[in-house]
Amino acid sequence: MNLSDLRAHWDYFLALDEDLRILRRYIAFHEDNLETFSLELHRIIQMAALEVEAVLLSLYRGSSGGCGGKRSPSFTQLDLRSKDFIRQKWGIEVEDIEVHFLGLGVPLKPLDPQGQPVYPWWDAYTSLKHGRTQALKKATLRHALMAVGALATWLTLGFLGLPEPGGNLHPVPEVVRRVVYRGYSLGEPAHVFGPPYEVWYVESPNAFYPLSFR
Repeated sequence: MNLSDLRAHWDYFLALDEDLRILRRYIAFHEDNLETFSLELHRIIQMAALEVEAVLLSLYRGSSGGCGGKRSPSFTQLDLRSKDFIRQKWGIEVEDIEVHFLGLGVPLKPLDPQGQPVYPWWDAYTSLKHGRTQALKKATLRHALMAVGALATWLTLGFLGLPEPGGNLHPVPEVVRRVVYRGYSLGEPAHVFGPPYEVWYVESPNAFYPLSFR
C-alpha cells in the first residue's frame, strides 16, 4: 500500500470516527453501556468491518505483489497473513495492541479473538449481514468500537510499514485517541512545527528514532 491509498483509507476512518463522536451525544462511552445495541451501531459495525477487510487486502497486495489468483483471499486468510508479516518484521503480536477511546475508561483489544475462531466484532458483522433481525443484539457499542479500533490499528501499522512515508496522516481522530502496544504508543495525535500542525504520529516500538513527518 502506498501513502496515497493509505490516506484514502484514513479519510474513511475519520468519517467513522466522526460518527462515533456524534454517537456520544446519545450513548455515554462507559463500561456500563458497552452492551447497548442499536441500528446506528449496526451501521457503524458494517462499514468499519468492510473497511478493515479492504485495508487488509491492500496490505496483502503490497506485501505479496498480488493475490496470486482470480479470487481474493478470505478475511481469515488476510488477517493471518498480515499478523505474520507484522510479527516477522517488527516482533509485534497484534493481539496485545490496545486502542484507547475518548470517554471510555478502559482500553479495548480489537485484534484479540478472545479464544474464539474469529473476532467477536467480525462475528457480529457477519451475523448482522445474514440476519439483521435475529442478530440485532450483536450490534453493540463494544463491537462498534472494536471494529473502528481494528481499522485504526491496521492503518497505523500500514503507515509504519511504508519505507519512506514522505508525509503524514491527518487530520487526527477525535474519539480514537491512542493505539498502544504493551505500554508503548504506536500511534497518537502529536503537534508538529508546520502545516498541518497536528498529525497522527506513528513510531515502531523497536525503532531507534521516530518516523519523520515532512
